[in-house]
Amino acid sequence: MTENKGSLKWRKRFFSYTELRRKRRTGAVLLRDILVAAERGAKKTHIMFGSNMNPLVLKRYLEFGMQHGLLTHYNREG
Repeated sequence: MTENKGSLKWRKRFFSYTELRRKRRTGAVLLRDILVAAERGAKKTHIMFGSNMNPLVLKRYLEFGMQHGLLTHYNREG
């Protein structure tokens, strides 16, 4: 039985994608995702969804980012 080259390419792409999804992100990658999500100013919820993190992990990384001057917090009025 011969395989279609197109389906083989699809399978390689699919499995490499699923392998990437199984790997844990490093702290640097998590922080990068937060910074990208918060680039133009965003609420905590938007950062959480944009960086695909749970609230407890996000809180820890937001505190780290603020302590090291990577992020600033300001209150919006109105």
